[in-house]
Amino acid sequence: GGGGGGGGGVSFAAPIYVETAVVQHSEDSSHHQFPHRHTPTIVHVPPAAHLEAFPPFVTRNKMHIMSNEAKHEESKLWGFETLVSENSSMIDPGMPIQPQWSCLSFLEYARPFQLFEPSHIIPKCPSSCVSLSVDSLIMQGGKQTITVRWRSLPWHWSPYWVGAYLVSDDITRTSPIKFQFVVNSVRGEHKFDMLNMREDIVFYLFKAIGDKAQLVGKSNVVSLERKNQPTQAHLAYTSNPGELLLSWTTGRNFTNQMVQFGPSTSNITAISMASSALLYSSEEMCGGWASGVGFRDPGIRHRAMMKATQGSKDLCYRYGSDDDGWSKIRCISIGRTFPHRQAFSFVVYGDVGQHSNDHTFQHCDCPASKATTASVEREISDISFVLHVGDISYAKGFESEWENFMDQIEEIATQVPYMTAIGNHERDWPNSGSVRGSFDSGGECGVAYNRRFVMPAPSPTLPSFSAFSSSASSDSPWYSFSHPLLHVAVISTEHSLEQQKKWLEEDLRLVDRSVTPWVMVVGHRPMYFTGILPGAADDQQVAQELREAFEPLLMLYKVDVVLAGHHHSYQRTCPIYHGECQKTGDGGYGKLALLYAPCLLPYHPPNSFLLSCTSSSFFPFLAPRPESSSF
Repeated sequence: GGGGGGGGGVSFAAPIYVETAVVQHSEDSSHHQFPHRHTPTIVHVPPAAHLEAFPPFVTRNKMHIMSNEAKHEESKLWGFETLVSENSSMIDPGMPIQPQWSCLSFLEYARPFQLFEPSHIIPKCPSSCVSLSVDSLIMQGGKQTITVRWRSLPWHWSPYWVGAYLVSDDITRTSPIKFQFVVNSVRGEHKFDMLNMREDIVFYLFKAIGDKAQLVGKSNVVSLERKNQPTQAHLAYTSNPGELLLSWTTGRNFTNQMVQFGPSTSNITAISMASSALLYSSEEMCGGWASGVGFRDPGIRHRAMMKATQGSKDLCYRYGSDDDGWSKIRCISIGRTFPHRQAFSFVVYGDVGQHSNDHTFQHCDCPASKATTASVEREISDISFVLHVGDISYAKGFESEWENFMDQIEEIATQVPYMTAIGNHERDWPNSGSVRGSFDSGGECGVAYNRRFVMPAPSPTLPSFSAFSSSASSDSPWYSFSHPLLHVAVISTEHSLEQQKKWLEEDLRLVDRSVTPWVMVVGHRPMYFTGILPGAADDQQVAQELREAFEPLLMLYKVDVVLAGHHHSYQRTCPIYHGECQKTGDGGYGKLALLYAPCLLPYHPPNSFLLSCTSSSFFPFLAPRPESSSF
């Protein structure tokens, strides 16, 4: 799955045993302690491979159902035998791979979405429905943990499971937002972390999976107190210096959405009225999960501009309305967000995804993402912006996972601009305009990404944003922005490169290096990388196309750094051109292609420090490093 292309996956058919472990983080470092006899659960497939399962319903007899779905040959194709063999030097065979390093979304038993289709569900209880109880009938605010309880369920040969739905969902057409398996049929409970998705919530109990799933129970409806409460806010730079675009979401029956801002929390008297529109519809999707079982109403998107008062140190703001409710007041540092000619820091990562703290099953779950966003939150006061270089949420057509991702980054993206590049899991879909032609976006074909993340226009002669999208956020998602001392050009590796060459050359030509000495080019797929995992041959072809299209321009205009993601391994090169290391150029401008593909290493001893690269899954070096490698 992951950044390696999204087709295929890792599967096993092997005896299974269960053990529990927990990962604990301290404030000053990441300490990993094993084992710990509480949830979450790791399920081990000998000799040292793993799959991830929550909660600990996963005993031998229950997991046998799922493990039978595994395909022996796929693990060989993915080189996983090499990674986890007893002779592997990659990991300690006595230590399990930690669950944070898994976002292998096509593991059939780790992702029971693969084991049933909503159309196969029998939607009527066999006699009377079992009653599930919930600990709250009113959901307040933007999110809330809801406890669902059951008791005295009849014995059944296959597992019961509880799914969270919106009241308007047709359970025969729509997948659950998330679900959990029943551990104890006599009496038990599950906690669900639920977001305000602008509709009331209901929980259903089912028995069996596959083509025999049947509704057997339901809860009372959990009503939302404020269906139009503003949520999912994030900031972005625009084409105009000193200006920020703020975006957020409400339900359809909103009133007078606006942003109020000013130099302090007690002085937010300036007002910018929002332009509002439906975020997107199922008809705009290209097919697959995005227009089918994964689609839900994404709500209304609101956008408004803010600009700091001249001479002020801070920009404080809130968004919403008197009728629908307001966000809390947040303040950002003007000196940090728009620094003058002085040193500054920013954060770059890619291929992140999302995870819910309740450890429920979702279509694609990336536990490592929580470590990434938590680390950024701790450093937020020291950075100017975040740059996410593609493969954003891994929603791949499941709207609820976009919602979870937007909630997960909100504390970051409301304090610093959150700039993005499009990746294969946002754009690629056959016959939709993507040059790659894979099914990696789940049918979204860039629509969800483009509407959610409005970036600056690719030309200063074009408007920076409109009520619906900017030019950069239509289906031409390449753009640039300048920060004091640094110019960033963002390309799309999923679109025609010929369309972008002329734009990139003009963009780089206009940079005054006496004013802006650093120039960086960013795209999702790398121009150089080493690897032999499945998809590597196709990725090498793409890398060659990227080099042929852009490398002469990078050399001509003395680009300092190229950042990429996609491959889920950390690699970096020497100053490189045409595959060969170069000497640093005159004037201090190196021709450095830095291939940044964030990763987590597969094994850390207890109390070790986590390196500064993070990602949703780990694809190791399984090939000799070339001479151009500097890592």
